[in-house]
Amino acid sequence: MDATSKAKNKIKVGLIGLGAIGKVHTQCYSMFQKYFPNHNINLQIVNVLEPSINASDKIFQEIGNPELVNNLEDFFKQKYDLVDVCTPNFLHLTQVTRAIEESHHVYCEKPLGKNLEDASKIADYAKEKGTFSNTSFVYRYLPAFSQMKSIIAAGGIGEVMNFRAQMFLSSYINPEQPITWRLKKDIAGGGALVDLGVHMIDLARFFFGEVDWVQCQTRTVIDQRPSNLKEPELGRNVDVDDWALCTLGMRNKAVGVIEVTRLAGGMGRMANFEVYGREGTLIANLGEPENVRFYSRKNNEWSSGQGHFPDATGIRSSKQVWVEKDGSLNTLIRMHLASITDMLLCMRDGEIPMNNFQSALATQKVMEQAYKSADSNGIQIHLAEAGG
Repeated sequence: MDATSKAKNKIKVGLIGLGAIGKVHTQCYSMFQKYFPNHNINLQIVNVLEPSINASDKIFQEIGNPELVNNLEDFFKQKYDLVDVCTPNFLHLTQVTRAIEESHHVYCEKPLGKNLEDASKIADYAKEKGTFSNTSFVYRYLPAFSQMKSIIAAGGIGEVMNFRAQMFLSSYINPEQPITWRLKKDIAGGGALVDLGVHMIDLARFFFGEVDWVQCQTRTVIDQRPSNLKEPELGRNVDVDDWALCTLGMRNKAVGVIEVTRLAGGMGRMANFEVYGREGTLIANLGEPENVRFYSRKNNEWSSGQGHFPDATGIRSSKQVWVEKDGSLNTLIRMHLASITDMLLCMRDGEIPMNNFQSALATQKVMEQAYKSADSNGIQIHLAEAGG
């Protein structure tokens, strides 16, 4: 049965991983029918793979009491229309390729793999098998960023000269916070650049096309943390970046700077993208998710929103996937819900998702070369010469 015919009846979801981000995904599946009843999709989470909890957990009642298993073999005894992978990065290769092997469509948390080698194997296998795939680069679905893409594509700010992107979190500012898997390179693949910078790199590709060259610097500020009582095997040493600064040269000749950190005290979660063109300026941020700010040099004035510019080709209209703020959902949840909804609509309609694994692989190639630059005193690396 193809993806279109599956989705027009019922989509059975198998979820792998129920940590913090897995719980965000379950919220999105639970709320889908409430916010998008006219999408003609009947959705159900039927199985969850998570060894660390039990079926009496409150969340299982909230998502319809699916079956709970603690290993891959039991998980794949069932058949699914969609497998959603929400586990630490080093597990993606084994879990995603197994889902592809079992002929399931796959939605995977970012980054696609722990490193470029893993990501390449996943993307190549998905392409070989014709798998419907999507990666959770959720910032593309923020309406302000969708509007930014559309205005750039329509020539609204003319030739793009330069851009600046930032993502600052305060999640690891406390040096007494115990170590987690996100602070170990052999599990996460990297630090702030993997966790946050990958979103900004993906947005740069979304807005401007492919990357020509990259330069990068990274820094680890807190190199030891208290042991994690639940995971003592992680030790105390931090071997990933707390901060990263990348300069990207795009093939369209635009040049921009991306800065990310998880040590931004008082910031909570901040994401900002500024684009400067010969005919105007665009500014969008997480604090104003519904509207981009647009300066027109011709009119010498600022405005808010997409205005008369048409939607860019190949992107999903926000009207189909975005939930307007109603007080019960924060922006992060709404971005994840939009991304998952796009995947479901692509399955229903037989369309290739824009965040498919081939696209995710292109973003990972940039990130991999950024780390190589950082390891070589910030030298400029051209992706074409590096095989990117």
